[in-house]
Formats: sequence, C-alpha cells, structure tokens
Amino acid sequence: MASAVIVLACTGALHAHHSVSMFDISTPVWLEATFTSFDRVNPHSIVHLEESAAEGEVTRWSIEGPPGFQLDRRGVTLDTLSPGDVIEVCGFALKEEFRATRSPETGRSYPSDFLHGHLLILPGGEMRAWGSYGKLENCIRPGDDVKAWVDFVNSDERARTLWCHSRLDFTAVPSIAPPGFADEVDRGMDYACD
Repeated sequence: MASAVIVLACTGALHAHHSVSMFDISTPVWLEATFTSFDRVNPHSIVHLEESAAEGEVTRWSIEGPPGFQLDRRGVTLDTLSPGDVIEVCGFALKEEFRATRSPETGRSYPSDFLHGHLLILPGGEMRAWGSYGKLENCIRPGDDVKAWVDFVNSDERARTLWCHSRLDFTAVPSIAPPGFADEVDRGMDYACD
C-alpha cells in the first residue's frame, strides 16, 4: 500500500519533467515583469509574472526554475520576492514543436508564455542563477558590465557551474554575447573552468 502511494505521488512530478532539448537555448528571451506568485514545487518551481505592454495589454508568464527542494540551499525563501516586485528574467522558450501542442516526451502541452528561466535579476540588481537549461553567456546583454559578471560567477557557485557548463559543454550553441565579453569573464574568474 505504501509503495502504491509513493508511486502515485511521484507520477505528477515525473509527468511534468522534460529536457533541455525542448528549449531553444541559442536565443534568450528577456522580460521585465511584475512578480505575482511563486510555486515551490518539484520537479521545477514556477515564478508567475505579469508583463504590461504600452497598449495596456497584460501577458502572464510562467517561468520555470529549479526544483522546490533546491530553493532553500540557494537562499531562495518565501521572502525573496514580494508581489509587485519588478524583476528581469533571461530565459529560453520552448521550440516551436513543443508550444501549445502535446510534447512527444511527456504528453503535456505548454503555453507560448512559458519560459525556462536561466537568470533572474532581482529588484536591487542582484543576479541569481535560476534554471539549468540554457547557455548562461547568452544572457549577457550589450552594455552589461564585465566586472558585475565576474563578481556574479565568482560569488555564486551555482552561477559558476552554469557558466562553466555553457562554456565547456554547449560549444555547438553559438554565443551571442558581445565579442570578447565571455573571454574577459573567464580571465577574471578566481579559478578556471575545467
């Protein structure tokens, strides 16, 4: 009986899980939007945002992130974001074949306003490594400060891991960072990716 309960409890989480192959990790999507709520669930937490257009239209976004059980280890508490906070998100959208159609991997459909969030920028400007699907250097924007990125990668072990992963394992994905920027970050790191 206990085994059946455990299997049934895990089914929903397994059903929702997917892989990096579902996302276009070569093209980042940047949002500046208002935080509304947060679902601390497994296998991926979800941050809900509202983006207002100049015409007054509101788009509601669901930003996927790390599993709920990892949030405390990353210092993400229920007080990290408050409703009404405006944050920035660099994320990666689903590939066309997974949008609003049934996923061949999970049988689940995803709306077009669903992103895998890779980097959050909190209201005070603090960068937070978020999800694991993506190429972190593709979240660098023209005008970003190299020192801010070096400090981010040196001070956050998760950010360093994501940075090194994207530099070493996603070499087939083209970098869209400003020329030379990622190399400057590499040179400023306390210790090199290996």
